Amino acid sequence: MQAGAAPTAAAALRTALSAGPAALYRGAGLALVRDVPFFTINLLLYEQLKAAATRRNGGAPLDPAQCLLLGAVAQGVAGFSTNPFDALKTRVQAGGAPGVGSALANLLRTDGPAGLMRGAAMRTVWIAPQGCVYYPVYEACQARLLRSSSAAAAHPPRAALRRAPSAARAVRRRKSAPSSFIRPPPAPRLPAPQLLS
Repeated sequence: MQAGAAPTAAAALRTALSAGPAALYRGAGLALVRDVPFFTINLLLYEQLKAAATRRNGGAPLDPAQCLLLGAVAQGVAGFSTNPFDALKTRVQAGGAPGVGSALANLLRTDGPAGLMRGAAMRTVWIAPQGCVYYPVYEACQARLLRSSSAAAAHPPRAALRRAPSAARAVRRRKSAPSSFIRPPPAPRLPAPQLLS
C-alpha cells in the first residue's frame, strides 16, 4: 500500500497470497539493512541522552517522564534517519521493484532524491511513541537485574555455604597427597564361583 502497488490492505493480501509464500519474505534482507542501523542509532542515542540527563540530575537515575521523553526522541530520530532504507524496502516488498537497485532507480526517476524521505514524518510519528514503552521497560528490567544480582552477591544460597567446607577439605586432601601418587582404579568384583554338585 505504501508503495502504491495495491489500493487497499485486502488487495495487498490477495496479491501476496497469489504470488506464493516466498512473496511474503520479499525484502527480508532489506529489512535487516534498515533495522541494524535503526537499532544502532536508537540505542546509542538513548544511552548518550541518558548519560547527559543523569549528569544534569547530579547522578540521580532518570525519572519516568525523562525516560519517556528520551525514549521517544531516540526512537524518532532513528526512525527518521533510516527512512531511505524503509522506503526502498517497502517498494521491494510491495512488488514495485524486483530488487534494491531497481527500486532506487525507479524512486529517483519518479520522485527524485526527496523520494527517499517520502513518509519520513509518518514513520517518525508512528515509531517515536514505541520508545515511550520500550525504554521504560528496558530501564525497569535493567534495574531489576541489577538489584537481583547485588542481592545474590550479598546473600549466597545456603547450599553454597554448606558446600564450601567440603570443597576446602577436598583441596587440602589433594595438597597433602604426593604429586606422583596415582590411585589405581578399583578391581572389578566378580561373582563367587558356584560349585556344581
